[in-house]
Amino acid sequence: MSKDDARRVRHEIFIRSVLLMGSRTGKLAEVVIVSRDAAAPMGRIMSFVDIPTRREVFEEEQTLVGHTLGVHCMVQLDDGRVVSGSYDRTLIVWAKGDGGAFVATQTLTGHTDAVYCVVQLGGGRLVSGSRDRRLIVWASGDDGAFAAAQTLSGHTDRVYCMALLGDGRIVSGSRDNTLIVWAAGDDGMFAAAQTLRGHTSYVACVEQLDDGRVVSGSDDNTMIVWAKGEDGMFAAAQTLSGHTSYVECVAQLDGKRIVSGSNDTTLIVWEADDDGAFTAAQTLSGHTGVVRCVAPLDDGRLVSGSDCTRLIVWAPGDDGAFAAAQTLSGHTDYVFCVARLDDGRLVSGSMDQTLKVWE
Repeated sequence: MSKDDARRVRHEIFIRSVLLMGSRTGKLAEVVIVSRDAAAPMGRIMSFVDIPTRREVFEEEQTLVGHTLGVHCMVQLDDGRVVSGSYDRTLIVWAKGDGGAFVATQTLTGHTDAVYCVVQLGGGRLVSGSRDRRLIVWASGDDGAFAAAQTLSGHTDRVYCMALLGDGRIVSGSRDNTLIVWAAGDDGMFAAAQTLRGHTSYVACVEQLDDGRVVSGSDDNTMIVWAKGEDGMFAAAQTLSGHTSYVECVAQLDGKRIVSGSNDTTLIVWEADDDGAFTAAQTLSGHTGVVRCVAPLDDGRLVSGSDCTRLIVWAPGDDGAFAAAQTLSGHTDYVFCVARLDDGRLVSGSMDQTLKVWE
């Protein structure tokens, strides 16, 4: 290849990227792949791929109406569907149609009180937790429809939160101040394997970290880091104090940092040292109500939702410190949950009985 040809290929890639980065969808619809295969001329366009890129500004795209009381939780499934849980005691399965719009395809009934949390399991299953103190495992058939497969009883008060562990177990947190680890037997049925005690008030949130540890947040204003031993049993390894009121949500940002949200209206970013011990690195102020939910975005930003009815998108600066970059207004009541969809959009759920999709 001549120097002129090489410059032409580089210029073509640059111009194509600039043009497509400015598209309305916020996607690189085409990326030039320059082959290094000896059988193909250097610089030849071999293929095109479709990848999501950073959405600098989110805008409200769709409102999902179906629940008759507030939406408290939601999860996106591997097949792209979204499942939401509500104070109306049901879960709704939303499927993505042509153009990306969601439509309700199934309502799951089985809980006898508000549904507070929902998590996807492997093998086409879900598990939901409720104010009725129970967890229900839902299995999908060949047509994708879910049916109740097992009910888990063990907590003595409301089940507020859950997380799927990397080894396939479930951990749930409750108003009874405990977490329960549930393990599946050879028949796929879950049973309580361990009860974690350490919090002095209800457990509101739980998250597993990439290194296998679990972090829980509580009404006692603290978070506990639980380390897993060689036998798979968890033990309290560190207590994190910094919030001045109860901890409502927690999420992992990367291999070194987690972020928590609280009734004190703030988020705290915690950074781990080389030994894995966390210390508070930054406090984020901007919400005027309880911070109910927080989720990391793939580009390093994070988004949080609050009782103030708003979501805030936080962007990191060159020094890694976060600052508010955008406020999303649209909900008319508490924002209880938020998640990033696989196509780069956001979805949030609110006490106003709706979910909103943000593009």
